[in-house]
Amino acid sequence: PFLYFLNYDVWTAAYHNADVHFNQKKFQLGKPDMTKDDFWKEGVEVETRYYEKYAEPKKYRQELAKISDYCREHNIELNFVIFPTHIDLQRVLDKTNMRPEREKMVQDLVKWGKVYDFDWENEMTVSRDNFDDPFHFTEKIAKELVNEIWGNQIKYGRIYPPQN
Repeated sequence: PFLYFLNYDVWTAAYHNADVHFNQKKFQLGKPDMTKDDFWKEGVEVETRYYEKYAEPKKYRQELAKISDYCREHNIELNFVIFPTHIDLQRVLDKTNMRPEREKMVQDLVKWGKVYDFDWENEMTVSRDNFDDPFHFTEKIAKELVNEIWGNQIKYGRIYPPQN
């Protein structure tokens, strides 16, 4: 929990909250004070810095393995969804040599359950029109994902069956 307070995003949010409160400034969450293109570029840069400082999440993997064991013991189907990001973010994996880590993550998830992977280069992820920023897809894409997963109408997703 202590690390939460060392997080850059938490400090930035706290700064804006204090600035609004003490200086009577108007701050609109979700409305960056830059162009969409500049905000997009900043998002890619932030992701690049994140990957450059990446550390393997061993504890999270152990917790997921425990959840998987519980599901198996209780006949619960465990599914994972890897949500789409814009291709600009996907390319950061290659730029920072993180592609093997992503593949390792996918292989771990496949050991534990069924995986729906939408985060790969395809018609959906190459179009900026499908994203508000490199991380967040539009409501139209959200509906498409629901249809693909729960409607069994796979178009953009790759499905990896569990390897139990």
